[in-house]
Amino acid sequence: MYYPDDFKGKAKALYPYWTLLHEALDQGSPRVGELLSTAWSKGIAFDAILKATSLEEIQNKARTGIARQALFSEWLDMFGGEANLKNLPSKELKSDEEGIVT
Repeated sequence: MYYPDDFKGKAKALYPYWTLLHEALDQGSPRVGELLSTAWSKGIAFDAILKATSLEEIQNKARTGIARQALFSEWLDMFGGEANLKNLPSKELKSDEEGIVT
């Protein structure tokens, strides 16, 4: 799969330390969709809300979540929409508070 440079740039900026995603993007792997799908679908963790020291901190987490959701929607638009979700591996992935899949 071919990922445009601007898409790769957005993905890498939203997930700066996620080397698994970076490698999948650079290799043109279809797994990018699976990773993005799993990562954005978590909301803001309750612990993160309780530990936040300001409303701005929570709002920034929400903005990041919205941007990550938009990135996955962009992936769906590029590669055939929901039909591609059927082709994603069924292995369940787990993601941490920041959406990094393990």
